[in-house]
Amino acid sequence: MVLAAVRRICKAFLLQMIQVCSVATGRLPGTRRVVVYYAWPDFARKAKALAEALESHGIPTVVRSGTGFLARARVKFSPNLHIGFWNHFYPEYMPARYIFYNAEPLGLARWRDNEEWRFKMRGALQIWGYTRTDERYVANLGIPYHFVPFGYAPYYESVFKANTKHEVIAEDIDVLFVGLVTDRRRTVLDRIRETGVKLEVYTYERPLRGAELDRTIARARIVLSMFAVDDPATHVADFARLDHLLSNRRFVLHERLPEEAREAEFEQHVPSCSYDEIPERCVHFLQGHAERARLALVAYEWFKTRRRIADSVPADEVRALMQ
Repeated sequence: MVLAAVRRICKAFLLQMIQVCSVATGRLPGTRRVVVYYAWPDFARKAKALAEALESHGIPTVVRSGTGFLARARVKFSPNLHIGFWNHFYPEYMPARYIFYNAEPLGLARWRDNEEWRFKMRGALQIWGYTRTDERYVANLGIPYHFVPFGYAPYYESVFKANTKHEVIAEDIDVLFVGLVTDRRRTVLDRIRETGVKLEVYTYERPLRGAELDRTIARARIVLSMFAVDDPATHVADFARLDHLLSNRRFVLHERLPEEAREAEFEQHVPSCSYDEIPERCVHFLQGHAERARLALVAYEWFKTRRRIADSVPADEVRALMQ
């Protein structure tokens, strides 16, 4: 107990010193740059792609991560405007001025009813989201909302090429699924296995990141995207999962969107099918390499020209918030 008390006192003293130093050096009054922040490692690529998009608008930007004490203290007392993916970040260390970039489906109770999540959103200058349906939820918080969908970024292509070392990698995985395996998803994955195709599944218990993830993606003939739960309110085009894939001409099979969430452009360019048809369509697309390559190119060209994240970022408002 004594040791814990000493730690609390030291931590409080260090926080005060960091704040005093910030004031003494004149760093608090004005913002000089944007800090794109992430804590959860799965958001590293999204943070770097967003930073690249902001830089393309002439906005000085850096990427920061880390949840250690000093990293948290720097965030808390920073004069800079933060745009963050705040998963797994301490609420009491949120910066003074920040944009909350929501990369979670607010239709899911896990996030919709999460009080810590609402606390972080309420303190934001703006909330950005990758689905239009989130705007209705955010309106109840009284915070300005911007639809900033995840999209194409040159960074995704460059990092993928670097991680695969520009090699032609043999596609020896028939179907790849990466993500949380819910009961709904497990049912389809079991049915795919029953067809005899080679299925690889990676979950949070068996994570893939960085170069290992990219090399595994390069080996896959089909990358599968399907909804986690049987709730149409959560069924949206999953660009949080697709942005890196479509930016690199990977063939994606996506579960069909419900009627209320239909997107004509998306369905025209990204192969999709009903939940029950997924195993059958996997077998169909595995039979034709040329067809997969053609459809992957169609999706890539559409994504690169029509869904660039740099075109979605409200750059003028970011500049205004920096003043």
